[in-house]
Amino acid sequence: MFENKFLKITFVLLIISVTIIPLIYLPYNIEKGMLFQEEDGVYRLLRHDNIYRPKIDLLLVLVVIMLFTYLLALRKKEISWKSYTPYYPLLFFALFLVISSIFSDYSHIVLQGRPFRWEGLLAYTVYMSILLLASQIINSKSKLLWSLRSLFISGVIISIYGFIQYLGYDFINRDPLRAGWSGRIFSTLGNPNFAGSYIILLLIPALILYIGARKKKNNYLYGILTTIFYSFMIMTYTRTAWTAFIFIIFLGAWLMRKRIKEDIFKIAVLAVVLIIITGVIDWHGNMYFRNRLFSLYQDSSTLMRGTEEEYLKTGSNRTFIFLHTLPLLGEDPLWGSGLDTFAEVFPQEKYQEHNNTRKVVDKAHNEYLQLGVTAGLPALLSYLLFLFLIMKKGISNLYKKDPLQLGLFLALVAYLIQAFGNISVVSVAPVFWFILGLNIVYNFKIISEQPAAESSGEMG
Repeated sequence: MFENKFLKITFVLLIISVTIIPLIYLPYNIEKGMLFQEEDGVYRLLRHDNIYRPKIDLLLVLVVIMLFTYLLALRKKEISWKSYTPYYPLLFFALFLVISSIFSDYSHIVLQGRPFRWEGLLAYTVYMSILLLASQIINSKSKLLWSLRSLFISGVIISIYGFIQYLGYDFINRDPLRAGWSGRIFSTLGNPNFAGSYIILLLIPALILYIGARKKKNNYLYGILTTIFYSFMIMTYTRTAWTAFIFIIFLGAWLMRKRIKEDIFKIAVLAVVLIIITGVIDWHGNMYFRNRLFSLYQDSSTLMRGTEEEYLKTGSNRTFIFLHTLPLLGEDPLWGSGLDTFAEVFPQEKYQEHNNTRKVVDKAHNEYLQLGVTAGLPALLSYLLFLFLIMKKGISNLYKKDPLQLGLFLALVAYLIQAFGNISVVSVAPVFWFILGLNIVYNFKIISEQPAAESSGEMG
């Protein structure tokens, strides 16, 4: 697959970044901690971050090595640079992030990010580097399929550990925040909502490849993967992931309606299996699944008919957060407050008074609002244009009826839908930006180079 050593090293490290790094979940050690410098120069001792900090630290090291080996590969002419249209708004996005960081009043945060989030400028540099490297070196269908296989294997391991948590076991010592968590699983990703956003990126391609598969072994492979990832998604009880999944089910069914009619029996078999699994999980969880699902309807009804006090609490108080975030877009529309500084500008007193809590809101619970407030409207618009160009090219290739292209495209759509009610985190974002890179290279290069007969998306 790779005959050139520097390119091979870069590829291996890239795969490690999105498959091994998400698995990192260290035992909590009360004697460990780190010092974080506050705005006034005073250092604060933080508790041991056994989930997020190890991930971003290792990612930074890997990205530095990958960029070095990739530059060597370019110099040795092992590969040539290929420019894609979405790179241009991405370049502006990166530029605006840098400018936002320079002008931020919170210089002690913007570079490395807020403690236990760590989504400062360094993290976004990691994300964009992963996208660029993925779209440059995974430049053939065989490499892309190998990459997707690796993601699936990593996802299975994460899912299995999540199942163990669901049964009430966790062999890794938890920190005080998570010590009392039960019912909802988070595996190695730090939070059930993050686990939901992660698994949707794998569940959708697995499902689409199952529908499109014609070989018997692939029917079994993708059927098993879909079942595992679906079970994991249900056990996270993440409503944003469920909402995205339901939307993709209808959209995917319409886009693949001809293929579904050709093999309705296997679709029916999978549907029955997933329904049974849902019932078993609901029974085991004392109807928690149906209560969470019904809460979506309740929140919708409250938004339309409830009092102000009631509808502000919908979406686990997200409505309150959104309504108090929107005005912040006008506070510093050009450059924002600085990456990962949402907690510093959000009206915490109002939130704490409204909910009778001391909790600090450090994310907008909407990735688009988060970027607009912290990085500024030019950065947000550049990011949206970047996504639009990828989506536009993906839509233009839908007519080719390639399950692999459709699976990657719909995974992107699903993540972007759930991002309206979820946040970007270092345990999931690298995988998302990797999927973005795969969408770019597959839609702008690979699919246009292969004969129509080969656009089957079959693995092996």
